[in-house]
Amino acid sequence: MLALNADLHPASENAHDSLAEAYEAVGDATAALRAYRRVLELNPAAGHAAARVAALTSVKAP
Repeated sequence: MLALNADLHPASENAHDSLAEAYEAVGDATAALRAYRRVLELNPAAGHAAARVAALTSVKAP
């Protein structure tokens, strides 16, 4: 549902942020990063998205 919302509203920062949070909640870091980066394309000042990108890219594999 959230992916459909992001598809239907490609310029919605909120739609992509919600999608990113959902991907992160189910452990799909790759998809979460993609969605958070889209948020940053739409709004480079989006602090939450920038923080999540930084956190997700700093995670080290075991």
